[in-house]
Amino acid sequence: MHSKRRGVALLIVIMVAALVLVAVVGVSAYVSSEQTIVVSDNGFKASLSVAEAGITEAVTNFRRVQWHSSTDIEFPPGAYLTADMVRAMATGAVGTVAVHSDPAFRTFPDATSVFQVKLKKVSGPVWDPTSGFTNQVVRIGVYSLGEKYVNASSAASRDPNGLVGRRVLYSEYDVTYELTPGTAPTMQSPFEYALLSGGMIDLSGSAKIIGSSVRSNGVVDVGQHRHNSVFYAPPYSNPVPDTKPYKYFVETIDGITSNGQGGNDSSLWVQPPTQDFVFGNIYMPYYLNMFNDFKNGSGFYSGAQDPLHPKIVYPNTSDPYVKNLLQGSFPGSSARMDEITTFCDNVLNLKGAYSLTASGITPSASAALQDLQKNLERATYYVQGPASTTGGTMQGTIVVNGNLTLGGNASVSAGMGGIALLVHGNLDKGTGDVTVVGSVYADGKITQMGGNFTIHGSIATQGAMDMVSGSFTVDFVPTLTDPEIVVGATPPGVTGSITGVIPLTGAQGKWSEMGYDSAFWNP
Repeated sequence: MHSKRRGVALLIVIMVAALVLVAVVGVSAYVSSEQTIVVSDNGFKASLSVAEAGITEAVTNFRRVQWHSSTDIEFPPGAYLTADMVRAMATGAVGTVAVHSDPAFRTFPDATSVFQVKLKKVSGPVWDPTSGFTNQVVRIGVYSLGEKYVNASSAASRDPNGLVGRRVLYSEYDVTYELTPGTAPTMQSPFEYALLSGGMIDLSGSAKIIGSSVRSNGVVDVGQHRHNSVFYAPPYSNPVPDTKPYKYFVETIDGITSNGQGGNDSSLWVQPPTQDFVFGNIYMPYYLNMFNDFKNGSGFYSGAQDPLHPKIVYPNTSDPYVKNLLQGSFPGSSARMDEITTFCDNVLNLKGAYSLTASGITPSASAALQDLQKNLERATYYVQGPASTTGGTMQGTIVVNGNLTLGGNASVSAGMGGIALLVHGNLDKGTGDVTVVGSVYADGKITQMGGNFTIHGSIATQGAMDMVSGSFTVDFVPTLTDPEIVVGATPPGVTGSITGVIPLTGAQGKWSEMGYDSAFWNP
């Protein structure tokens, strides 16, 4: 009997112990589960902040990027985005994806949290890095992955066993690129005076200056002239008064000399320049390229024009028929003066191969020839010197690499306000009557000037005008372009910045949430 009671008691003890064990295990499991839920919830919330930080970093980088060239892109220190990522959004087609590769992840706000950003071009134009990209809006999608880990070691290795939170956010921005192409270095405009010389000026001949002053870096010899026999106000028949106050001056720091009555009052119409004038040598490769563009219908001659100087209208020579004619008129790598004269005669009179009734001409070619005739004064010719003229009519800008002699009865016109002659050497004016409409610059000197020489524009020389004899008239006309003369190579690429980053509204205001696989495994 007692044995049975003891067995029942033992059974009861075992059952109670089992129930207690189950309860203890259950409570432990519950507590562990609760701890996991708390950790996961904290990690989930923390990873959202990390993902938001990734978007903020990308937008801030966009707003502070600076272009110094197509390849030299400057970010503030510590920026996450790279030059390749930002450039790809401009140069790539729609759908282009850009990610940071080294390192792909950035810790924030501490070593247990990391983010990664991916960019995608949603819409917008494609940029050619050799040209400008001004006021161009590109819509860019920004994906930001934020992850929270249990410790720094797990975060550094992105150990999935230590991951406690992951969020992916997406937002779109309209990003405005403002990039301008490099411009060739130019010298200070030499066409702000009727006459400008880096040496002495000899006005001992029959000189007439209309509507402007004269400037020299050397002595000015006015010969027998008084003020009213040198300077005239437009039109020709209006000499300026020979008394104070004088409207036009000789600007020089080296003084004025004369051989007669000019010396009696010459000191009253001489004044020192306000600042030094720095001359430059003409950069010939630039103008050779302009000549090739003219022959091939490219550059300013493709119909694109010059955005910096909209007043200048270049002929569009891109029509195949016209290009073929131009290349036939100038078969060499440079033009000759006689080729220019013959070419201008044919175009201005629409004759010979340039006739509108020539065999095989198309309506588009006919229109292109008439455009060429209308805007011929904006043509560019490159001549390998030494060169000389013997007469004839020429229109356009003639650039001579070497000395140039103007002889015979000739006219050169680049239109009022244009640049007619650029001479990388000395300029000689021989006998005959020469008229130039447009300005003239020589980075050598004028070694002789005989006959009649009339310029509707201005004339400047880096060297002296030391034998200005004969009949010499300058009717001052300002040029249309400023700056005018290229003296160095055009730097490659562009300069500029991103001028606008405008957020678009997403599902959560500025962003929407996405799945990890769709955002970072699929483009």
